[in-house]
Amino acid sequence: PTPRQAVAWVVLANQWPCRLSWALQCLEDRQQTGGAPEGRARLWDVFRDNSRELHTMTKALQNVLDLDGDPELFERFLGADFPFTVAEAQSLLRCTVNLDHSIRRRMGLIRAVSAL
Repeated sequence: PTPRQAVAWVVLANQWPCRLSWALQCLEDRQQTGGAPEGRARLWDVFRDNSRELHTMTKALQNVLDLDGDPELFERFLGADFPFTVAEAQSLLRCTVNLDHSIRRRMGLIRAVSAL
């Protein structure tokens, strides 16, 4: 990743920890079931494809969702300004220290329970 991408990733993790964690959790779940998107697929598309499910969990995740900034800015940031690919996200995630990983664990548990 370029320095510009690294800075954008830090901003993404700071401003939208819940939405970023959701996209990463959905990506991880798809990889575990063997249906992972190609590396050049956009992280925004992973989020968008699973956003309806996130919306149904709003009540269970309300205190975590409150950590996020403006959802419309998130869409513009990840969908247009910095359209990270899945491969770029996976590369950047390895060196991400400013994202609370407990958010993703909680989402994974809620998602697993709702799938039962």
